[in-house]
Amino acid sequence: DGAFAAQLLSLPNEGYLIERFAPLDLDRLFTARSWLRQHLALALEADFLRRYQRLHQAQPYVYNAQAVSQRALKNHCLAWLGWVDNEIAQNLMLEQLETANNMTDEIAALASLCQSQSSKRGSALEAFYQKWQSEALVMDKWLAVQARSERPEVLAEVKMLAKHPVFDIKNPNKVRALIGSFTQNFRYFHNLDGSGYQWLTEQIIALNSINPHIGARLVEPFTRWKKYDAKRQTLIKAELEHLLKLPELTKDIYEVVEKSLH
Repeated sequence: DGAFAAQLLSLPNEGYLIERFAPLDLDRLFTARSWLRQHLALALEADFLRRYQRLHQAQPYVYNAQAVSQRALKNHCLAWLGWVDNEIAQNLMLEQLETANNMTDEIAALASLCQSQSSKRGSALEAFYQKWQSEALVMDKWLAVQARSERPEVLAEVKMLAKHPVFDIKNPNKVRALIGSFTQNFRYFHNLDGSGYQWLTEQIIALNSINPHIGARLVEPFTRWKKYDAKRQTLIKAELEHLLKLPELTKDIYEVVEKSLH
């Protein structure tokens, strides 16, 4: 079963590990998990490449259990090759992105490419946008894969996307796709300089007068502050206290913030 094999090849994500082992030093977690992921990607590169090539065959799109399972494993192999990020892997991602006959394969290739240092990354993202800009749900995926990228520049890129014509802070789906996805980007949302926390606070304040219900949902990543190391607890608590002092804070947001501080 390809889908089951893909699950077995998945490392536990940071959110799961934090829930299991809190309080946790996030920097040590990020370093250890990244080292293990890179080590496995390099050690098993040939195996991932062979399996990917075996599963990636030009054929009509079929939707059944076997085809779904095969696509799951194929795209998982591509993701692992993406962490190697050499020319071979970059070419595979670009080729799949350009020739895919289904959105599963296309968005999987785009997600892997978003992690890449390929010089064609920017042009590929722009081409995807030009192709699908009239499809709102596809644009949500386009925003999300960029917000989850583990490139050091991700916060700067997310800030630029927040000014992009496709993003609308009044649209809950767009807020979840961009802002919500960035809060799931543990490595850079939880950057020790506090920049990710500060940016989220700015978005919550903006939503306070636009859609306080969605704003309250965005406070949730802050509510788990006691599970993190002391430095991040201090940073997040300061953001929560800042929100609590706002003179016109709506009831929706106030209740989540006040409860999380006690």
